[in-house]
Amino acid sequence: ELRKAFPEFKFTRLKQIHSDAVLETDLHTPDYECLGDAHWSQEKNLALGIITADCVPVFLFEPRSKIIAGIHAGWRGVASKIIPKTIDKVNSQAGDISEL
Repeated sequence: ELRKAFPEFKFTRLKQIHSDAVLETDLHTPDYECLGDAHWSQEKNLALGIITADCVPVFLFEPRSKIIAGIHAGWRGVASKIIPKTIDKVNSQAGDISEL
């Protein structure tokens, strides 16, 4: 339904595996084929999807560089520091977002 409502966007999801894997996603990344639990991008018209049940979705936006990130934060990922690892990946591209 989201794809019908927002046809200008490409939606992409990861095969979430309760890990600390952080991937860069772009318009050519296949939907639901890459293994990981966080992804980030600077692509326009790309929607990063995170699927949750009892885990927490975390979304980040860095306004200067327009980088977005989506994190699937389950207990294993949180214990493996997936949120700071995602921030580190984004920081390496955009500068410091830890103050946001």
